[in-house]
Amino acid sequence: MPERNVGVLPPEVSDEQGALIEPAAVVVHAMDRGRVTAGSSLLITGGPIGALAVLAASAAGATRTVVPEPNPVRRERIRALGVAR
Repeated sequence: MPERNVGVLPPEVSDEQGALIEPAAVVVHAMDRGRVTAGSSLLITGGPIGALAVLAASAAGATRTVVPEPNPVRRERIRALGVAR
């Protein structure tokens, strides 16, 4: 990997938090490209990135988000967020 693609995390950012930076950036970019705004309705495919997308959609103002998550553990975690069906 080229050195220019690597950054040093500040001490207050955990490795777990740092690992989510790039996937979260991808999801936020998708919300922007998809023009998700207040009142938007979305269908988000499941998976770990889908769970991040649910949070980003909620932050962007989406009012109806449906996630057909086949994994029962992730499905319950997404439901527990209170922002998706």
